[in-house]
Amino acid sequence: GVIALVAPGLRAASAKALGQALRTTIAALAIPNPEGIAADRMTASIGIITAQHGRPELLADARHLLKEAVASGGHRAMALDLTAN
Repeated sequence: GVIALVAPGLRAASAKALGQALRTTIAALAIPNPEGIAADRMTASIGIITAQHGRPELLADARHLLKEAVASGGHRAMALDLTAN
């Protein structure tokens, strides 16, 4: 599954903290996942982008980070702050 969180008013540190909180809350629910490859319960990998770019770029960047999180073993939040660019 995929979770998309849009919170335009958050700063980078707050967005990353929210992503981490979502990730740990999902894991703490201990929802069984008998078809899981890496874990026997549901976990979440989250890509977090903070930027002032247009929507197509943000979605592409978030998808890239999500793929990196999954490739790194999953159950993690990856963040990229592009607000200074």
